[in-house]
Amino acid sequence: MKVKDFITEINNTYPDIDKNEVASDDLIGQKEKSLGYKLPNSFKTFLKEFSNGIMLLDAEPIGGVGEDDDSPCGSIFLASSIIKKNIINIVPTKETITPDRLIAFSLYDAMDSANHFWVFICDKEYPNNEYRVGLISQYTEDIVVVLDSF
Repeated sequence: MKVKDFITEINNTYPDIDKNEVASDDLIGQKEKSLGYKLPNSFKTFLKEFSNGIMLLDAEPIGGVGEDDDSPCGSIFLASSIIKKNIINIVPTKETITPDRLIAFSLYDAMDSANHFWVFICDKEYPNNEYRVGLISQYTEDIVVVLDSF
């Protein structure tokens, strides 16, 4: 599903969903500079047209850009700031990556039942910066699920 279709579907299905203000190009640019990576165009569309971070369906916190108080779920960040391992296994594809090449964009579980989180896998250049997305296991700090993109 394309992000614009997702936005339309969520807005139609949950018209009263509690969204945050949208992000500006300036805020996005500042975050890209601090991360050292360009964000995927689809994620930038999400931030600019839907919400600068959101507690999606009251269960999945998606981070925004800017300072932590600019988004209800905090700001996205390099996974190297919280992952203790030097090498992360990408289990489904039998690859490895360093945590400084992972951008955390889902910030733990709102139900306090899990601390798995989703990351952009910045392993190479992709058209429109549409990196693969991986789920980091709270137990192993390895990527256990990989999706083609956000």
